[in-house]
Amino acid sequence: MKRPFVALYDNLENINEGELEFREGDVLVCEEHDDDWMMGSSIMNMQIMGLVAKNYIQELRDSIRTVRAEYANQEVAEGELPFEENELLNVLKQIDDDWYVCQRSNGQFGLTPVNYVTDDL
Repeated sequence: MKRPFVALYDNLENINEGELEFREGDVLVCEEHDDDWMMGSSIMNMQIMGLVAKNYIQELRDSIRTVRAEYANQEVAEGELPFEENELLNVLKQIDDDWYVCQRSNGQFGLTPVNYVTDDL
């Protein structure tokens, strides 16, 4: 099962073939590969997959706050979270001024446009 993680360190230089390149703070979508590695991609580009060392990432489990969807988001691009109007979402991480990583009550997660949600519950 794929789960969200945040990169604790850069993985940009001297990477081995098959490893995913990423920066500290990037949100990665990963699943188990073996005892030391996950197979994953950046949530911002799900097309590029690679190995990720488990000691370079930390799972995003805790919500930093809850928001309410002001609009439905059903026509989503890959990596985005579909949701219904007025649905409550847990914010796992703010990517930048335009995007959150949110999780629905069913465990589904993905990118969420900041301007689609409100703190007014």
